[in-house]
Amino acid sequence: MAQVTNFPFGVTSFGVPVVPSAPVGVGGPGGGSASTGQMAGSQAFFVNSAVALAADGASSAGQTQGGQGKNPYRPFKTINFASKQCIANNGDVIYVGPQHVETISAAASLNMAVAGVTVIFLGNEVDRGTINFTATAGTVTVTAANVTFVNPMFTNSIDALVNGVVVSAADFKIINGEWRDGSATNTLIQIRTTAAGTRMQILGYKYYEDQVGGGTTKTEAIRIVGGSLHEFDDVNITGSFSTGTINNITTLFTSATFRRCTLGNTNAANLCIAVLTTSTGYLQDCMLSYTATRAITASHILSADMASGQCIPGATPTIIAHS
Repeated sequence: MAQVTNFPFGVTSFGVPVVPSAPVGVGGPGGGSASTGQMAGSQAFFVNSAVALAADGASSAGQTQGGQGKNPYRPFKTINFASKQCIANNGDVIYVGPQHVETISAAASLNMAVAGVTVIFLGNEVDRGTINFTATAGTVTVTAANVTFVNPMFTNSIDALVNGVVVSAADFKIINGEWRDGSATNTLIQIRTTAAGTRMQILGYKYYEDQVGGGTTKTEAIRIVGGSLHEFDDVNITGSFSTGTINNITTLFTSATFRRCTLGNTNAANLCIAVLTTSTGYLQDCMLSYTATRAITASHILSADMASGQCIPGATPTIIAHS
């Protein structure tokens, strides 16, 4: 065998790999500058209050990988702080570590005010990153467009929480979310839109009433005020609500879509989904459950047609009574 070097057994080199000092962006227009040595692109931040070194402090210049909030071993302490480090419509992502708890103790304790941010909650079931409400006036506010929560767990430890998540910007999205009240600690309204919160998407969501009972009577799980093209896919909500599992008030909505939803109101005096008579939309493969002790009219309730879905308010609704 011909030798390519003077070493007895030969040494062949095809170059030394060069590792960049900062992660390459994934398409965002911002997030870096020549002065800091950071490369332009979407940013990734880490949040986890359960980590000993967690702190809400700005990353040092040039420390793209090692600075605070830039790796899971030195995360930011709150989602609220991390969201303020994001650049609008830059594709920035916040990773919320398992066992993180974001405490909501006042109005807008968590304010998503930067457009286009995605927040991904890591972990499974009770181990996932959690948003926990501790005061009746506590709220998560979404005031910027195109905000997405992936896999969030919302928990409530105070009775008569007034409004959980208040959406006043377009294109807010929840993917695979869950809401949990505690024993005798009910949320009056879990998610509420304003008329500006148009095109909201709830894609996978579940709420099951605490079996122990007690607490203030809940108003509704989701309140819709106006907007258009809302989408509700694979939403499962069961509990006792004084209006309905979903309630549309004040301003009509248009072209809402409900797909594969299972919604049940166990309150004997009230409806399953209540809508304004002029609102429009469709149901597809949905199961609506409510007691048969109250007359239900087409002008106040969505049809439970399972074959093709019907336009709101639809024809005479089908009643699926509780035993």
